[in-house]
Amino acid sequence: MKKHISILTFAILFSFGFCRAQKTQPFGKIDTADLKLTDCAFEKGANAEILFDKADITASYDSVVMVRHKRIKIFNDKSTELASIRLPYYSYHHAEDIPQVSVQAQTIQLENNKIIITKIDPKLIYTETTDKNNKALIFTLPEVKAGCVIEYTYKWKTETPANVPTWIFQSDIPALQRG
Repeated sequence: MKKHISILTFAILFSFGFCRAQKTQPFGKIDTADLKLTDCAFEKGANAEILFDKADITASYDSVVMVRHKRIKIFNDKSTELASIRLPYYSYHHAEDIPQVSVQAQTIQLENNKIIITKIDPKLIYTETTDKNNKALIFTLPEVKAGCVIEYTYKWKTETPANVPTWIFQSDIPALQRG
């Protein structure tokens, strides 16, 4: 009986990596309708809206890897600070890592019915040591203004299989639920 419970527990813990609550698009592919949004349909007056926040997690006997992809619609200048991204992680003895080379980030705008994409300069992505146990990967998306969409993806990894990445499901920004 204990063996069955252990297998069931393992299956439940790692099955969330294969679930998808939101329909998403590949990095860099965006619907023009998302760029034309002027307000959040379900929270009037919101400064921004999370279009999606997706993570694919793979786990093996010696590591866990999460690839996260997030896209945010900026409605007004009050939310342009959302373009400053800080991804903290526990770095003691290389417990976790977010390699700078894994980051892709860009700002997407609609100008004269043309989609304009401005990619981040990789030189503007850097790692900051917070203290002896923690670091943060930091970057700011370029050309952010009202009406644009910011998008970024990165890879978080650990060699500790029991270490599952932190995920905050609610924030001050309303999140669109596509399904």
